[in-house]
Amino acid sequence: MVYTFSQSCWASCYEEAVCCLYSPLNVCLASGDLHKRDFHHYINQWGHFLIAFPQAYDIVLESLEDQQEDVQAAILERRNFITQELQWHASFIQECDLDPTAETTQHSVTAKYVNFLLATASGNLDMVHLEIPTPAEKLKIAAHVLSAITPCVRVSATLARLIKPVTRRNKRPRRFNMWIDRYSSDEFEASTQQTEVLLNWLSNSLTDEERKVLGEVYHQAMKLEVEFFYSRLSVPTKLIPVSLLHNREEERLLLFSVFDFACTTVDSLQGLEQMTLSSAKEKSIVGLPPRPGRRPRPGNTHLQMSRADLQKAWDAIVVFDKREMDKWLLKILAIPIAVGFDYDGLCKVLEQLSVIREMEFQE
Repeated sequence: MVYTFSQSCWASCYEEAVCCLYSPLNVCLASGDLHKRDFHHYINQWGHFLIAFPQAYDIVLESLEDQQEDVQAAILERRNFITQELQWHASFIQECDLDPTAETTQHSVTAKYVNFLLATASGNLDMVHLEIPTPAEKLKIAAHVLSAITPCVRVSATLARLIKPVTRRNKRPRRFNMWIDRYSSDEFEASTQQTEVLLNWLSNSLTDEERKVLGEVYHQAMKLEVEFFYSRLSVPTKLIPVSLLHNREEERLLLFSVFDFACTTVDSLQGLEQMTLSSAKEKSIVGLPPRPGRRPRPGNTHLQMSRADLQKAWDAIVVFDKREMDKWLLKILAIPIAVGFDYDGLCKVLEQLSVIREMEFQE
């Protein structure tokens, strides 16, 4: 499959797109329990994005030469759609009885993107080195602006379409459904595709090296979009299965499939004890691994015992576990502070812990 330039850029931002989708804001929006205060913040801050888009387009339109009428017309069409979007945004705020003056100040993350976009439109972006503003260079600036705007509209259209079918409409507040319906609409998707077509068109006249820089602008805008979705949430109400902005070169992320047996002093033993005891009647005979100090009969892998003996066995296991765990922790705390990540050392420590677990049921 041959990708267009915009499709290649979007595919390269897969990880960022997943982070946006599974951000607490979008998960709570999809489920319908996003706090009203956070929704208002999101709506108001998105309004600053919509205001910045036409500002960037205006800067580009002013710089283009008269003979570049086809590009001017295409950019003007994109600008007009954003103007319509701003009008819908204002009517949405009014219909939902939101306060349009509640947050007139840009959040620091919002300001990062707005400044990035306007610097791109002005040709003052650090990652872009432009020569004398010839007509060709001005077209290049137009391409950079489209590359900075496109991921924002693409991620909005894609997320809305993914979120819409997750929960039944009657489970979400009406204002949430109105917002999701708008950005999942065929009209908004068509506008997004037209923006991508314009970006593809402008990228065709660039060299491979210039397209590489254009892709970097796209990727940077997408990173700022991720920061935007994670910028604020009053109360974290969801367990999100995504690690955000993890620096692979400087950090290490280890996943434990049985977390309590690997990392905590108060693990699931007490819970297992209660489950076992609650399933056994007062005078019943049950099977359990041998308690400390007793051995099973030959040929019998489980010792038969009464409920009272079962209680004593579990008490002994819990006491043994606590004592050995305390010894293990004291040994770990005695290790000098690490100056770097010692993977092999960590494995040895966890092996010591697994030995403790084995001893509990072999004593």
